[in-house]
Amino acid sequence: MRKLTLLLSFVLLTMFGAFAQSVDLSRGKGSGITLEGNTLISNGGSYYLPEQSYANIKGIKLELTNFVKLDESAGGDLCKLNVIYINADGQEKKASMSFWVAGRKDIRFSEFKDGKEIIQIDPASIKNIALGMGADKKLNVSLELIPDKK
Repeated sequence: MRKLTLLLSFVLLTMFGAFAQSVDLSRGKGSGITLEGNTLISNGGSYYLPEQSYANIKGIKLELTNFVKLDESAGGDLCKLNVIYINADGQEKKASMSFWVAGRKDIRFSEFKDGKEIIQIDPASIKNIALGMGADKKLNVSLELIPDKK
């Protein structure tokens, strides 16, 4: 009975682990942005997620909360999600999605809104993902990777 319980626990943990994978932001690196806990504090720049393969990832769940302008002249957008990838011609490209409202965002690479255009990004071609912010802003961020269930 104990072996069956352990096996069932393992299966459930494995199954739920396949739904989303939290990103440890402390393993990333910032340029013009510092991280305190889950809070990004920006002087204007980017915060790069830890390097990894995104080949088996179909999207990102992003939760943005507690936005604060540290200076009244700071812009109104919260942040941008920047995806650096290699296109079909072998050229490095950057697609950016801006967020103006806090809350939970479910982003799919197959339907990535790059400005006004919706593009498809092959997850295997992604080199890096970064959060970009203008100067004098503070934002709590929680991020999960959504695995592709092939």
